[in-house]
Amino acid sequence: MTVRLARMVFGNPNHQLLPVIILHGILGNKMNWRSIAVRLSNETGRQVYTLDARNHGDSPHTDDMSLELMCSDLVSFLNECDIPQCILIGHSMGGRTAMFTALQFNKLIESLVVVDVSPASAPSIGKGEIHQYIKAMRQMDLMNVVNKREADKMLSPLVPDNLLRQFLLSNLIKVNRDRYQWKVNLPIIEDSLNTGFPNTDKQYNGRTLFIGGELSHYISEIHLSKVSHLFPSSSLKYVRGAGHWVHFEKPQQFLHLVINFLAACK
Repeated sequence: MTVRLARMVFGNPNHQLLPVIILHGILGNKMNWRSIAVRLSNETGRQVYTLDARNHGDSPHTDDMSLELMCSDLVSFLNECDIPQCILIGHSMGGRTAMFTALQFNKLIESLVVVDVSPASAPSIGKGEIHQYIKAMRQMDLMNVVNKREADKMLSPLVPDNLLRQFLLSNLIKVNRDRYQWKVNLPIIEDSLNTGFPNTDKQYNGRTLFIGGELSHYISEIHLSKVSHLFPSSSLKYVRGAGHWVHFEKPQQFLHLVINFLAACK
């Protein structure tokens, strides 16, 4: 069963240009993409949506988050908003959803940007890191968290990287007056980490840009044959000095690639 996805919208409708839909990665949320969405809307004149996947952000929690269900959630969103066609950007988990949707519903997606993931990326890639982050989040004694600063101190020994720590803490919200909780459904997300990309004979012939982090292992040369088979009109660009969270680590370089790509889209 589909769920209604929480969303943010940036810019006004532009009937001359297709809207851009952004899908975040695992443990992310629509707010992580706010600054990117604002820049994209301002610099391209397009309306930009950022969505929360199920079990993330302000979207409903469910007992399942299969790729098929997340695709159905997206299609339901497009129907609800009367968007017959869009440009889709997806990072990591969101990239898998974006690829799968483009392959299943070609006509809905005019162009596609996939960020640091490929249809050949094994579920094991990055799985250990994500497990580590989820474990760190679940180990925190939220009953003793009085503010975000204290939460940051508590998480710091478990996640030393400040940028990554702030990313994870964006999921922490205050409920009632003195209690904090995670917005993400950590147990179900952890259970979903073994999900790979399904085998398919379908192709997506629309313009596709894969953006990889130079320091990441999510898109490697051994993936390129499958990428070119499923997405024959695709190109691949690497962002120097970036890891898996390309848009977070190198926003200017990321924006440059995406804005140039959008310049040739409808």
